[in-house]
Amino acid sequence: IGPSAAADRMTGPFGDPNYAGAYLAASASLAVAIGVIARSTWVRVSVMGLAGVVVAALLLTESRGGLVALAAGLFAIAITRGRRAVLLVVTAVLVLLPFAYPVFVEMRFGPDSAVAGRGLAAQLENSDRVVPWLAGGEVFLSSPLFGVGFGRMVEESGLEIEAHNWYVSVLGEVGLAGIVLWVLFIIAVVVTL
Repeated sequence: IGPSAAADRMTGPFGDPNYAGAYLAASASLAVAIGVIARSTWVRVSVMGLAGVVVAALLLTESRGGLVALAAGLFAIAITRGRRAVLLVVTAVLVLLPFAYPVFVEMRFGPDSAVAGRGLAAQLENSDRVVPWLAGGEVFLSSPLFGVGFGRMVEESGLEIEAHNWYVSVLGEVGLAGIVLWVLFIIAVVVTL
């Protein structure tokens, strides 16, 4: 899937459907969190309605990462609400996934696309992402300890496209030292939360 397919996806002000999807997933999760703790029925209904609009916009980005981020956000909210909420979210995802994912794939790749019917591996293979991932690995191996420098992945890889994988980009740009600091930062945030 090249630039022509991405042009049919909503990008918003971000210029990239995946960035828009991540932003919308965070916004929808925040709206749901506010709706869950709101004491006023009017606020709860309003915020949940807003969350529905944001999720509809998220679907227009056709971003798989955005949908995974939304599921993770809802799961995080459920954890704060107790075991029954976690069970409800996990059950809802497991029940909806077999029905929703094929619809999503058809929407993203088209009903006549041979890629749509061959599964996730074929979709990734045809998404022009494998080559940048491999190039990111080569960039990492060229300077594994400290990386090639922040923001230099595209230049160093010789490709005109980002790796489409934040972990590969971080590893290639800042090396093992940077990835260790990044993981420690994430652990600190999780522990603090």
